[in-house]
Amino acid sequence: MMRYNIFVATILVVMIVFLAKENSDLRRGLDSCIENVQEKCGPVTEYAIMLENENARLNKKIRKCNSLKSD
Repeated sequence: MMRYNIFVATILVVMIVFLAKENSDLRRGLDSCIENVQEKCGPVTEYAIMLENENARLNKKIRKCNSLKSD
């Protein structure tokens, strides 16, 4: 019975160490992914916002031209 308890305890320790390492690897991977998104997608988001603002400005001009044309 004592051997069985030691065997089970050893297996549990190995599983805990394995899960801790997996969690650490997962966390590093997620941190790396977040960093990449922030660095590489930031300029894309800024560009998209700039395009939306320019689109809004041009739409206002088109509406103004259309209203002048219909008068």
